[in-house]
Amino acid sequence: MNPHELAAKAEGEEHTLMATTSKQPGRSFSDERQLIELAKTMDLEAIVRRTGRKPEAVLKMATRLGVSLKSANRTKAKRQ
Repeated sequence: MNPHELAAKAEGEEHTLMATTSKQPGRSFSDERQLIELAKTMDLEAIVRRTGRKPEAVLKMATRLGVSLKSANRTKAKRQ
């Protein structure tokens, strides 16, 4: 037994260690992978509708992951 298990037994508590895949609460590895895949073909508004998350939350996760998102209302700059 490792020290954590011994300490939990000594206190009479059940102690469960759980591995986390994301440091953000409410975010999982699969959420991050989904955002990366959706960003390849969808704009921000479509991702928000698909995931049910707030636009700010999607942008924050994309920024943290280094993912570039398209915006539906963004117009291309005219070249002269």
